[in-house]
Amino acid sequence: MDALDHPIRYFEDMLALASAFKQLHAQIQEQSYHYEAFGSWFIVVRYKGIRFRVVFDGRDQEFLIERFTSKKSPDDRTEALWRKQSDPSGRVPFSEISDTLMKYALNG
Repeated sequence: MDALDHPIRYFEDMLALASAFKQLHAQIQEQSYHYEAFGSWFIVVRYKGIRFRVVFDGRDQEFLIERFTSKKSPDDRTEALWRKQSDPSGRVPFSEISDTLMKYALNG
């Protein structure tokens, strides 16, 4: 993949992830992409009143989900609730992210 393709792929994946969140009735509250940090990104999403941070760590090629312990800033987060190494395709594991949000929202 050409270096100029990475931002395009990010936005394609974010569109698909936003659509998955819409199906859950989850609200995206914040997002950030860092090309110079190995393509790392995060999204803050509120689902069933709980705020989660979905992260891709580009250096470690790892996805993770954290739950915020406070409803407003300052943002305190728990340890990662879920972790997954990226597969060679680098595609976002949409269904696993959705399943994890549903699991932890139900369990509070």
